[in-house]
Amino acid sequence: MPTPMLRAVSAWQTASPAWLTRACVTRCVVPRVLAAVRAWDPTNDTQPLHQWVLPWHDMAGEALASAVYPLIRSRLAAALAAWHPADGSARGVLRAWRGAWGPALHAMLHTHIVPKLDHCLQHAPLELVGRENTAWLWCVEWLELLGAPTVAAIASRALLPRWLAALAAWLNTNPPHATVLNSYTDFKKMFPEEVLKEPAVRDAFRKALDMMNRSADIDSVEPPPPPRFTMPEVKETSRITEVLATATQAKSFSELLESRCIEKGITFVPIAGKTREGRPLYKIGNLQCYVIRNVIMFSDDSGRNFNPISMDKLLSMVED
Repeated sequence: MPTPMLRAVSAWQTASPAWLTRACVTRCVVPRVLAAVRAWDPTNDTQPLHQWVLPWHDMAGEALASAVYPLIRSRLAAALAAWHPADGSARGVLRAWRGAWGPALHAMLHTHIVPKLDHCLQHAPLELVGRENTAWLWCVEWLELLGAPTVAAIASRALLPRWLAALAAWLNTNPPHATVLNSYTDFKKMFPEEVLKEPAVRDAFRKALDMMNRSADIDSVEPPPPPRFTMPEVKETSRITEVLATATQAKSFSELLESRCIEKGITFVPIAGKTREGRPLYKIGNLQCYVIRNVIMFSDDSGRNFNPISMDKLLSMVED
């Protein structure tokens, strides 16, 4: 900190007009600060830069904002090119400039920090049981500087869709409900309250609860009486033709249906011990379904009656 010179200028402040002090600092001090910043290496900083620049902000803020601060941001941006979110030191460095830079700091964070957090979170391992999702905790540490809407947006892009898909796939294996509930609770605890209040995050956790509730309801489904099959109408037959046209040789139709459900966060769970026409029954949303000869048969009355339906119409019905 430039204590001797700062003390001398401060002593003259009480005896001179503000404009004179400002002009003196702008003319005599700011050029020297600018020269020091040009020689500054942010990767080998023995004394934090803000400690010897910011004390002059109140006296020469405009001059610093036009000549010095842009250079500092440029040098920091270059250093951040090699930064990884695991390094928490960058947060302290940038936080120090919040009062002096204002919107310029906000722009810098969105240009150089948010994309790094996004990329790291998108490619980090996703743990459902027993371990913390460390990459997400790194993102949460930036909440003070980024704000809840930005942190929530990062989660909705890089974490929550992956979590919902993994949860749907896990529920398809019929895990113990208590284990699933504990996993959900532990995962939610990693989200600060202000982030949980954001609409995108709130909606993701609501979807997860819906999936868990639908999965838990499977055990209470009563065995239905023998179904009364009806011949499909001409219009339904045309829809079956559309379904057949969309099936690929690389996947069975059941696998294709399961993939589409996982993509949309819809529970696709086998109903243990129950079949129709020798085919396994699945719980998809609140419907019972099975696939025979690449045709989806569905029931919305607990398995009493089954009718053919196209895949797109089925998914739309469950989402609604």
